[in-house]
Amino acid sequence: MTSVKAMDLTIFLRAFSIFSIVSGHLGFIGLAGGAFYLIFLSGFNFVKFNFPKVEKANDNSEEFNTSIFISIYFGFLLKIIVPVLLYTLFIYVFLDRYYLGGILLISNFYGPNYADGLTFWFIEVLVQIYILFGLLMLTNKYYYWIKKSPYISFLIGFAFFYAISILCKSTWDTSFYLDRFPHLMMYMFFAGALVAFSQTQQQKIMTSCALAFVATDFILFDFSSKTMFFIIGAIATLWIQKVSIPKLLHWPISIIAMSSLFIYLSHFQAKSLLDKLLPNSPAIVVVCFALIVGIIMSEAWKKRKILYTKPFNLKGFFK
Repeated sequence: MTSVKAMDLTIFLRAFSIFSIVSGHLGFIGLAGGAFYLIFLSGFNFVKFNFPKVEKANDNSEEFNTSIFISIYFGFLLKIIVPVLLYTLFIYVFLDRYYLGGILLISNFYGPNYADGLTFWFIEVLVQIYILFGLLMLTNKYYYWIKKSPYISFLIGFAFFYAISILCKSTWDTSFYLDRFPHLMMYMFFAGALVAFSQTQQQKIMTSCALAFVATDFILFDFSSKTMFFIIGAIATLWIQKVSIPKLLHWPISIIAMSSLFIYLSHFQAKSLLDKLLPNSPAIVVVCFALIVGIIMSEAWKKRKILYTKPFNLKGFFK
């Protein structure tokens, strides 16, 4: 009986990324860049999970089926938008403070101090990236380019959007906004899709070179630990599929990864709650409490229909 078990690297890095975000915000460990990797992972997962559904729906069609694409793609997007909007509205109603930018998921265009931080810039940028990419797919031609040459399509897309990012940051100073705009981060999404389509040794080497080229940021601008996190995480995802993890840690790592959305949404409010219950708690305790609150919220959201149709069963809650 072995004490270690293989785990998908993307699950491990997803959990690590959300942990780095929360621990940085709550004063435990300052390791920036988790949000950048999660944007990358969104592109990777689009290719792995959503694109095959779009392909299957269009297998026997001579023309791109727009309605099916909208149903699949934007149906998935709504699974992100709906809980984010509901949680945002809950906070605003509870505090009796309302911010239109937060409700419309565009607060990143106002600046980091907008609404006293009662917004979720990472989710907003991610949703904006998804919408931009969805509109690009709806041009139809891009879909068929992907079908014909998936790797080359995303390699060109990655290079194009990285060039846009460099050009825009060189032309306009968006440091006040912390560069939190979809057109500046779109290349990370394309990088994730590019890694997912990198199958051969030659493709992986080319992709590694493309990802390493992002280090140009360090020459043109200042060194950024966030960008370094993205580069290392992306290259690791490209070359490593599984990592050996102690069996005991499999469940907590997996559930943290799967609960990342709600952990991100609720970690500041979880800290406020713990400050009232146990003032001056150590940072590690605050981080663990925030993770637990996010996990409970995530599980409750997944089982929301069961919660109001059947008697509550704690034993089966985390199944």
